[in-house]
Amino acid sequence: MIWRRVFPRNLPDVIIPLHRDTVTLLVARAAGPAVTVILLALLARQRGAEEVGLYGLAAAVFSLLEAASSLGFRHLLPREMARVEDRALLGSAAVACLGVGTLLALIAGAMAVCLTVGQTSRVLVLVALAIPIAALAVPEEGYWIGVQRSGRLAATLLVEQAARLLAGLALLRGNAPVEALVGLLGLGRAVAVVLAIPPQGFGFRRANRHTLRALARQVPVFLGLEAMFQLYWRVDVLLLSALASLAEVGFYVAAFRIFSTLLLVPQSYGQILLPRMMKPGGERLLRRGIADTLAMGIALGLAAGAGASVAVRFLYGAGFDRAASVLVVLAFGMVLASVDQAQGRALVARNRQGRDLAVLSVATVVNVWLNIILIPRYGAMGAAAATLLSLAVSVGGHATALRTK
Repeated sequence: MIWRRVFPRNLPDVIIPLHRDTVTLLVARAAGPAVTVILLALLARQRGAEEVGLYGLAAAVFSLLEAASSLGFRHLLPREMARVEDRALLGSAAVACLGVGTLLALIAGAMAVCLTVGQTSRVLVLVALAIPIAALAVPEEGYWIGVQRSGRLAATLLVEQAARLLAGLALLRGNAPVEALVGLLGLGRAVAVVLAIPPQGFGFRRANRHTLRALARQVPVFLGLEAMFQLYWRVDVLLLSALASLAEVGFYVAAFRIFSTLLLVPQSYGQILLPRMMKPGGERLLRRGIADTLAMGIALGLAAGAGASVAVRFLYGAGFDRAASVLVVLAFGMVLASVDQAQGRALVARNRQGRDLAVLSVATVVNVWLNIILIPRYGAMGAAAATLLSLAVSVGGHATALRTK
């Protein structure tokens, strides 16, 4: 029967651990954005939209540089570790990430000093200093996800964010400058790196040319995926900072942080699903995964849209009412974003990551084009509309790629 081929009798034995691990990782992953929202809310009440905008700009640059230094191993390493647990994979990935992260930090730091001034320059230099540490955390994360021990990774992430929150509250209470809060990005990542070291270490000595070459052949596509993903979700902040005011950046970041926190639910589910799809019989999880993320997206979108005004006013105060309108627009994109990411992981599991990259590249170009058109006239609302429309393009492209043999 068709029903039994799609949902076999033993599926509950797969789905129950899948959802359990998803919840475990979700709780930990949600802690990061939750801490950021808390710090942004306090910063908004103390200093206003411009300081929020500067912090949001720093976080966006940090994410882009971290993605570049990851070399795509956030997606590639779990897939390869699920196939065969080879210590040389971890060691080679760690060597590559650390080397590229250090190089990017030097380049970014030099550019920050030469191209910016004052507080913005200091903030971006601090971001650059954090990149080698963040790069080293990527292969660790890939290892724990690949061997299906998300509990250890979750515990590490929770400790990292607890330390960041306590330090951030102390700094804000002492009226510390925004540079101090940005510095916590690197400090938190350092805590995570120390706590998440695999049982036998990073295995730097096991790194070898053969494994590095094998990984390097796949890096361009996976790095492209990671870079495009981060660019897609960060380009609006970068263009807002260039085409509008820091206050508009602040309004957008305030809304987007709520949106991105809710989006962690389907993201975590997809991350747990990917290694299992690499096992025998994993293909039958595909339809279930997309159906689940669709349901998640609908529920989260309704919650975000209906509670936008209350959530924004509660977190940021009356001066951020404009952010509530932005969140309503983004709420419509919750369903699209949830399904879109599930489609992308399905393509990676089928070894069609090249098609995923092509779709994501087109969507990113569309997103940039729409932002350039809409931001000068509509500011933060224009950036939100660009995200919504480009997500529709991405979902359509992924659906076509999945149907194509």
